[in-house]
Amino acid sequence: MAFIINKQNDESVQTYFSNSRTLADQQMKIFEELWNMAIPFAIRKKELEYENKKDTKRITRDSENIQREIEVLTLTCKKDLTILSSNNFLCLLLNKFCFIKSLPSILQRGISIKILAINVDEYLLKQIASINESLQSIKPIQLGFANKRDLNEMIMIFDDKHLLRVNYNQDNLLIAVFSNQEHAVLVQQLMVEKYWNEAKSLEVMNNN
Repeated sequence: MAFIINKQNDESVQTYFSNSRTLADQQMKIFEELWNMAIPFAIRKKELEYENKKDTKRITRDSENIQREIEVLTLTCKKDLTILSSNNFLCLLLNKFCFIKSLPSILQRGISIKILAINVDEYLLKQIASINESLQSIKPIQLGFANKRDLNEMIMIFDDKHLLRVNYNQDNLLIAVFSNQEHAVLVQQLMVEKYWNEAKSLEVMNNN
């Protein structure tokens, strides 16, 4: 293990080397503690940004930036995550954006997840069932299927106050529109709830 020290107002750099396992373990423990402190601080900083910037609307472009936007919104989410999506966008989210790997940790934080897809997808059913079975002591992901075949986008609502809509623009480029405008979020909430209730009613009828 090496220490590199650069003293203030001193251009010289001092390097100390040690092969002591005890010292190395101590330094690694300190590093891990500092790292664990930094992660919640970064999340809280983002939370404050969202809270302080009311009535915000912005557009994010390209897959990497959209994935980063989703990751940040997911990390700052505290209670509920609701998704309404066509199957192709849901596949993009779960697999290309690796969101499927994040679902267990989201559930373990006590967040309720509701996913409403458009068409019944056996692979999606198996993916969600596998996660729910592996976390039986935790509230499972709720999954429904709506009869809304003309939908060609993904709507994500975080804690009933942050909205992200992912779709393709007129140039067929992937974009995501974020909004925390109260009216915009409420309109999408009501629409998703309507489709969810319809899907669950149809499910009950088919099971009878």
